[in-house]
Amino acid sequence: MGVSSACNAANRRAAQPAIAALDAYHADYGDYPLDLDTLIPEYLSASPQTVCNLPAALRWDAWYALDAGYMNWTIYDCGADGIRLIVPLMSSQFRQIYNPETGHWSVGDAFDGYCY
Repeated sequence: MGVSSACNAANRRAAQPAIAALDAYHADYGDYPLDLDTLIPEYLSASPQTVCNLPAALRWDAWYALDAGYMNWTIYDCGADGIRLIVPLMSSQFRQIYNPETGHWSVGDAFDGYCY
């Protein structure tokens, strides 16, 4: 559990440039972008990368690692509720979810939805 918590915290720290880029874009345009590529290169030098993750062979859910998008960072469009920055969570199907409007982090999955 300690390694997982440390890795998830490291991925949150790695999100800080993306969060700063979202805030800067919002300050310039009054809205948030619908994908991370919109921020590159003016606001963000490159798409964020997961800095800490368990190798697929050691994961209980190794089949998720076969999904090319599973470990990608993305922006999820919540319609009238804004956007969420979706950050991978170590060794789980869940993702860390950052709400730029509130500055709060939560955890969720595609089944429950990312827009809470």
